[in-house]
Amino acid sequence: MRQRDLWPEDIDVRWRLTAVPGPKHPSAYLERVKGSSIGAAWGLGLLHLLDFGRRPIDLSESRWAVTGALALLPNGRDEVRPVSGYLRKLDAVMGANLKVIIPAADRPSVHKDWLSALPRLESASTIEEISTLVTTYGSSSDGRSAQPSRPLSPPHYEDLLDRADVLAYYREKVETLHFVVITGIPGTGKTVLATLLAHQLTQPDKIFWHRFQEQDALASLIWALAGFLAWHGQQGVWQQLQSSRNMGETFDPEHYIHSLIEMLRHQSSVLCLDDFHLVDMDIGINSFVKELRSGLAQSATRLIMTSQRTPRFVPEGTFKPLNGMSLPETRQLFARHHLVLSDPDVASIHNHLHGNPYWLTLAVDALKQSLDQSSVMNRLLEKRDPEDITHYLQEQTNASLSADERAMMCALTVLRGDSGTKEILAAITLQSDPTPVLERLSERSLVRVNEGYTGKQYSLHDLLRVFYDQHVLEDGERQSLHRRAASSFADSSDELANFKAAQHCYHARDYALALEYYAKDARMLIDIGRGNALQQGLEDVDRAYQQEIRQAQIRQCYAMGAALRYKSPDRAKERLAQGLDLLASQPPDQDNAFVQEMTGHMHRMYGALLTENKEYSRALSHLEQSLRVWSAESDAYADVLIPLANLHIESEEGDDDYGFQCYERALAIYNQTGNDWGKMAVLHNIGIEHDMAGNWERARRCLQQAIQLAEQRGALLYQAQTELSLGTLRMNQGDDAEATVLFEHVIEVARKYHYQTTLVAGLSSLADLKLRSGDTAAALPLLREAQTLAYQEQARDQLAEIYRGWALVSLVQGNLVEAHEHAQEALRTAQENQDRAEQGKSQRVLARVLAATDPAQAITAFEASLNILSDRYEHARTATEFARTLLSLEQHERAHALLQPAHTTFANLGAQRDAAVVETLLAACNVHVTTGLSPLI
Repeated sequence: MRQRDLWPEDIDVRWRLTAVPGPKHPSAYLERVKGSSIGAAWGLGLLHLLDFGRRPIDLSESRWAVTGALALLPNGRDEVRPVSGYLRKLDAVMGANLKVIIPAADRPSVHKDWLSALPRLESASTIEEISTLVTTYGSSSDGRSAQPSRPLSPPHYEDLLDRADVLAYYREKVETLHFVVITGIPGTGKTVLATLLAHQLTQPDKIFWHRFQEQDALASLIWALAGFLAWHGQQGVWQQLQSSRNMGETFDPEHYIHSLIEMLRHQSSVLCLDDFHLVDMDIGINSFVKELRSGLAQSATRLIMTSQRTPRFVPEGTFKPLNGMSLPETRQLFARHHLVLSDPDVASIHNHLHGNPYWLTLAVDALKQSLDQSSVMNRLLEKRDPEDITHYLQEQTNASLSADERAMMCALTVLRGDSGTKEILAAITLQSDPTPVLERLSERSLVRVNEGYTGKQYSLHDLLRVFYDQHVLEDGERQSLHRRAASSFADSSDELANFKAAQHCYHARDYALALEYYAKDARMLIDIGRGNALQQGLEDVDRAYQQEIRQAQIRQCYAMGAALRYKSPDRAKERLAQGLDLLASQPPDQDNAFVQEMTGHMHRMYGALLTENKEYSRALSHLEQSLRVWSAESDAYADVLIPLANLHIESEEGDDDYGFQCYERALAIYNQTGNDWGKMAVLHNIGIEHDMAGNWERARRCLQQAIQLAEQRGALLYQAQTELSLGTLRMNQGDDAEATVLFEHVIEVARKYHYQTTLVAGLSSLADLKLRSGDTAAALPLLREAQTLAYQEQARDQLAEIYRGWALVSLVQGNLVEAHEHAQEALRTAQENQDRAEQGKSQRVLARVLAATDPAQAITAFEASLNILSDRYEHARTATEFARTLLSLEQHERAHALLQPAHTTFANLGAQRDAAVVETLLAACNVHVTTGLSPLI
């Protein structure tokens, strides 16, 4: 099956290698690392420097390798920061002036993912340690680390009371049922208890801790579990996720759920899902956790959940809700804090606060910090309403803080439930060293502490955060803190840096900058399960943005179009159309680079969307307008030429010659700029066009070049799709051996990395090959699997070929009724898809079936196939089958008239199998042909 591609939006053309002067082009080094990009090229350059001590350092080679890495930095705002400390460390270890590897004209910076390695690089003391880190952080695709981050630890509390009775109850439940749900109102200590229980069940490094946030999707949980397993040596699902993400595959949780559960069954771990109530309305998460609970029932792994309400899949009454602390536990809390009160006073406080751990913790802190404990206690006991109690205790806490401590609480508040590292909090509070302040706050149990992959991470209890947000922070101060938070996240190594920066820009009311950050990682956020949060964030900006300037409204439309490009094309078109209307209303200004650039991008994206929807005339208008914006020598210009070429070739009203010229022009531009990703797409499409035009040898060369580039770049999906096209070509040429190798490799890769639609195409293509060679038995399992997957993936564009395969199988087996039904279904499907080539081939198969029962109708179907098919090869195949039927009807001269040009076509193309068939049929014709028809020579 041949697949012509529109420009693949998921291949980010910003990641391209620019021309670098010098004796050696850096691409020579980049090609040595599959999927190489910033991290890989930088790592390769450093490996040249280190070389594991086997030979002298080659600073010349390293210079060009690292220069290549820097040249790959994305356009727009840098997402990098200096690494002078790292270079100094290498300088000290290696005893060489390593700064020569970065020319003065280049930026002394690296991709932000390297920043997570810097603390360990700074502490490394041997070449071996540095080499290991370079290898680990230099082998990923698209600048993303291929290694999982260190799993997040459970929160660390200074006060972990041994609530023996409650713990005993939940421990007995988790040991019996292998899972437990701790429910209760806010402040009852669910998270603390889950931490205690997890630590009782296993050692800290075997605890998986995942705290849900609003708008979380199933993908984020799957990514976290895969990272946890990979950290413990089970890399399978993590590697699949990385590959699928780098290849731009749509995330399908069904591909990973079974494998995750099976891997977890062989772990001896404790899985903790905190704040499940924030996502308990998500059907996908509910279904997965229910399946997870069932799958782990007989394993050594335990599941602990916390929630404010019982999940839907857990019968009410299965677990008792968590109530307040007992009086002995309250006494234990007071004793631990060396707070001396009489037993009646402790009992009064306990009863008044209903044993609520949150209230009791704040009460203990307020009493410890006060010089007049009796006054604090008396005023507390006067409060009757729960809200008044909460507010009084929170006010007492705030009043007892120093200026630095209060500033830290405000900084943690603007993180809005997220965690912050010391570096992030230092930037927000403008404190040079926030460590002492954070230690004091954590000792008072006012701040939660988790151990993350970048070190300790700090957050506030939700109730405290709400208090500071509503009662302490002034609006101006809040915006200022959000602005600093956005800047600090944007410069951080956090994988969600741009997303978090966007959220803080939104709260700082800097909507234009928020949209810029949201648009940067739109596809990645969808891939890792943050699509709902991304969409919600964009819609929040949408509502708040009505009063902003026109340029910001244009950015908004483009950002929404980019974010919805894959998830909701119709909504994407709506937003792009709105953006184009806004652009059209701008006053003419040839010097306005922003308006010109946005006009070009929006027309190109809109044109591509319309082309996919077969709205060719409208698409052509948009693509031509986009072309007028760009320089004719730029990659952006070439990016438009590809969908423009596809449009002309696919549309009946299009100009095939002009379309082919667009391909050639785009290829020339990409060759000049060194854009291998663009070259892959063009060579594949040009190969298909040469194939359909009958230039099979040129088609073969183009497809092989595209495959070679895909191999060098580690683009496995693109390689498989191109091998599929080359396999179809080699099958048509009669080289069954090479076609079989290609199809089987496509199937192998598609199975391994879950490229389901490509797997369907590979299976149906191999089935077609088996049927052509007469091996019906081998085609049967291939067709069954292809049909099942096509239904699952809703791959309607591939069903016509599958139905044709079933029709031919039934015809061989003598099941003419089934054969007719399958052939009719193939034709209906092709007509619904408006695919004329598939309609022509389906008419041919229908005619072959009819030839066994109704020759007159068969002739009509053959003639319809000939009228539809424009591909020379497929036209000649129909003529051959038509002639075979005519011979059975004793119409030898008419058959001969069809076979002669068919034989010429097959001979010119090099279709050996088909030519041999025609020669046999012509030999039968020659017995009966009289003067005027030449025998075959």
